[in-house]
Amino acid sequence: MKFFITLLYCFFSIVNNAQTKVEGKNKPFSNLPDTLFATKAICNDNYKLKIVESKFFEKEKTCGDYSYNLLWNATKQQKVSLIENLLQFELDTSLSCCPVYCYSNAAKKYTSSIGSTRYTLQIEALYNINLICFAEYAPFKYAPFPVLYDTLSKCEINNDFKKIAEVFTIYKEWFELNKKNGFKNYTFPLINTRYKWIYGSNSLDKIFENFPIIKSDYKFRVGIKVSD
Repeated sequence: MKFFITLLYCFFSIVNNAQTKVEGKNKPFSNLPDTLFATKAICNDNYKLKIVESKFFEKEKTCGDYSYNLLWNATKQQKVSLIENLLQFELDTSLSCCPVYCYSNAAKKYTSSIGSTRYTLQIEALYNINLICFAEYAPFKYAPFPVLYDTLSKCEINNDFKKIAEVFTIYKEWFELNKKNGFKNYTFPLINTRYKWIYGSNSLDKIFENFPIIKSDYKFRVGIKVSD
């Protein structure tokens, strides 16, 4: 009797595994992530925004820096949804565990003049949006440091939550406009405003025809720290 029960158990296990494999085969293979979202994670004594990719029958993959390898195969709609997700961190004043760092060789000479040493998850959310929308142009030209700057008062505003809220309003209005236009022929959110990313360029001449593609073999991986 015991042998018979064991035999039945093995039989149903084989049938179940075969069915699972068939279901997996019926789902067309794709490099696209099934979902892509931002989440707040504990990092040392503070927090960090992480981009998470979930995929059918695979373990979730997480990107905790700004390298964006999880975005290589994402669709435009997934990127738009991720930006909407990031804009929800508008009121999160938790400190990021990452210190202020220069992500551009050309701007490293300005590092000693930066007063801010930390930034909040609000600012980290905007910095992530920059990288999604502008790829390598974000750290190299538009936002070499995760530090916001008021050109009228001529001061950094990483600790000024009222002004950060104004920057968020600008980004949200820019996002809604470009979402309607399908993110075609768009440019930087902070053009013609009092705010900028410190030592960055809000060039009117730079137009993005579509979301830039970040390739897996890209020589200068977006967001990876430049060598000292």
